[in-house]
Amino acid sequence: MNGTTYGKRNGSSRYPEFGGWLRKMRSPFLGVVCGGILFMAGSASAQNQKQADNTLNIGFGSPDIRYEETWNNAKTGQSANINLADTYTVNAWKGERVGMQLLVQAGKEISDLQVLPGDLRLTNTGTGNKGVISASAIKTGFVRYVLSNGVGKSGSGCGIDTATQHLAFIVADGIEYKKRTSVKAGKNQPIWLTLQVPADAAPGKYKGQLEVSYVVAGTDDKKRVPEKKTLSYKVTVNKRTLPAPAAWKFHLDLWQYPESIARWYHVKPWSEEHFAKMKPYMKMLADAGQKVITTSIINDPWNGQTYDPYTSMVQWTKKKDGTWTYDYSIFDKWVSYMIALGISQQINCYSMVPWHNTFAYFDEASGKDKALVAKPGTAEYNKFWKGMLIDFAKHLKKKGWFNITTIAMDERPLESMEKVIQLIKGLPDPFKISLAGGYHPSLDKDIYDYCIPTREKFDGDVLSRRKKAHLPTTYYTCCTEDHPNTFSFSPPAEAAFIPLLAASRNLSGYLRWAYNAWPSTPWTDSRFGSWSSGDTYFVYPGPGSSIRYEQLIRGIQDFEKIRLIRAKLKADNDQVGLQKISQVVGDCTVTSLREQGASKLVSAVESVIAEF
Repeated sequence: MNGTTYGKRNGSSRYPEFGGWLRKMRSPFLGVVCGGILFMAGSASAQNQKQADNTLNIGFGSPDIRYEETWNNAKTGQSANINLADTYTVNAWKGERVGMQLLVQAGKEISDLQVLPGDLRLTNTGTGNKGVISASAIKTGFVRYVLSNGVGKSGSGCGIDTATQHLAFIVADGIEYKKRTSVKAGKNQPIWLTLQVPADAAPGKYKGQLEVSYVVAGTDDKKRVPEKKTLSYKVTVNKRTLPAPAAWKFHLDLWQYPESIARWYHVKPWSEEHFAKMKPYMKMLADAGQKVITTSIINDPWNGQTYDPYTSMVQWTKKKDGTWTYDYSIFDKWVSYMIALGISQQINCYSMVPWHNTFAYFDEASGKDKALVAKPGTAEYNKFWKGMLIDFAKHLKKKGWFNITTIAMDERPLESMEKVIQLIKGLPDPFKISLAGGYHPSLDKDIYDYCIPTREKFDGDVLSRRKKAHLPTTYYTCCTEDHPNTFSFSPPAEAAFIPLLAASRNLSGYLRWAYNAWPSTPWTDSRFGSWSSGDTYFVYPGPGSSIRYEQLIRGIQDFEKIRLIRAKLKADNDQVGLQKISQVVGDCTVTSLREQGASKLVSAVESVIAEF
């Protein structure tokens, strides 16, 4: 740790990881900027300050800060002298994905801004090709600003007063991957860099350079020679190797929304064009270690909570003679597609208990779509579902998917759950059950995948039994929590903290209800309905990433490192090392988060990880 302060500016908040929203929201929660060992910058040069007065102030900032859009605006109190660094140092395992953030402050309007990474070369010569990390391992994206809001008066992200939506403010969140951009005078332009360290990289210290080029507005077309700034970066590659995401044990469950992608690209749902457009998004999800395929077996399993519909992947038809048929063709195409992309551990089918207890089907006798309204446990309900589940089980067994499939429900009443479980247990081939909802000890032994809210905890004996049985046992955040969360205004490091909270609680992973349920115009407005902004999506059309998504992956990688380090320490009977890891991970609590901020806690964990 070198003690460099990121984002320090005269007259501003002491907690720059919040960007501008802290002043607007007057939140009681205060964060602390990370100075962690994984994210260390060298001191800023006088050259930067000189450029700030002239044309450009550019350098490395902190990945834990959402930098404000305007830097020389008297109303915000943000001045030109942000302390940026010309050099950046990071520690990484082989196979790790590392995020870095540059910041450009334009004194004058500039165009053709781009970052050209150079190769990283091992300082110890004689290692051949393995002594080079190619520039192609660096991916550059421009951070974009979106409308955001905050939490409600109660401290919750649910029930935001839509009458005050005009009071929204701007935050840095989305990461757009394109070669170049323009920046207006007086504006900030954060740039996100992702380094994918090769799994076969030789351990050691690497050095490289980044060339930032731009053209000052008003330059004569005949003299448009780009001005350039060179920054250096260093990567110390550890001898340890992080497995590929498909091998990560962290149980990541981000719900997918295929029809948002169909709407954005104006393609027919489930057409070849639709699947082609979805591929880069689902590949991004697989690269984060996603374990679960989200499917729907009825229309609207979540009471129309999204901008786009979520229609059934199974078509129900009641024949003229009163028998039923089920068309699984869309379900099969979707599941096969996701498995081919590497998401293959679990298929969650929503839902036997929708919030409205309404089940649509096509009635052949009338030639019309109809709906059954029935509560769990009633004779109508049981008859409707029993035949389908028996047929569905036979189909899944033919496909070889039955053992990885669950009937999934979320936030349903205990009485309804008990009746559904009773029905499923009485089938010739009982399904596994998945629940994201309140903790009920009486349901534990009947639920395969159990995910509870942040505010709740499993009983010790229940948790121990589930861990020994290797059952997915996780927690989720939603609009109810102000912290930790992954809203578009949340302090970035909170997303990295979330997997560490799972490690602290001895849980196996994390669930978030929306990976890509986009609102109308996600690149400009991250708000939707009465929920805190960003609640419905992590990634942007393009595909584009987000600061919080990249930070979530950072935290998942830390979770995996902790798991691997603990396994080695146990094998070596290193009790001192185990105690040190347990102590720093155990400090990752919601109480500590509110007192210290995510950056400090994540940095502390990463500092200890680096010792091993």
